[in-house]
Amino acid sequence: MPAFVANDSYTTQARVESLCQRGAFDGSSKPSAQQVLDFMALRAAEITATIAKTGYAITPPAPADTTLARLCDLANAMLAAGDAILAHEVKDGSPEDLIRELWADGRKQLDAAVVYAESKLTTGGNVRSATSTGGIAKADFTDGGTVKELDPSEKFTMRQRW
Repeated sequence: MPAFVANDSYTTQARVESLCQRGAFDGSSKPSAQQVLDFMALRAAEITATIAKTGYAITPPAPADTTLARLCDLANAMLAAGDAILAHEVKDGSPEDLIRELWADGRKQLDAAVVYAESKLTTGGNVRSATSTGGIAKADFTDGGTVKELDPSEKFTMRQRW
């Protein structure tokens, strides 16, 4: 597997470090800085694929749409932080509640990003592929239903760590 770099994800290593609260990742930390970059990039690929299901195509490091960029950033950071904590704690015993909470909160952010991306697409017809600046494109699709709206009663349980 090739070594990933920071621009392969929607978030920063500093944001993942702030969620993990274990100090900076470097060449000798567990996990290493490169392993964290790999977690970030692999979770970004998951986010990219999930958003693509809506008909939107996005690529790291960030979509041009600032709302979508923030949602992708948070989802990417939370999911990668859960991976990093799990990798670190395998040797010491795992704080499973924190890991599960990060993954669940990251998934909620990703779900919100999907709903937001869907709301940006035209409903009831075909949209031809047209890439815009910043890595956002509208892909060919047919939407036979209505756009989903965010449920205001659903609150994110993300712990503010930065």
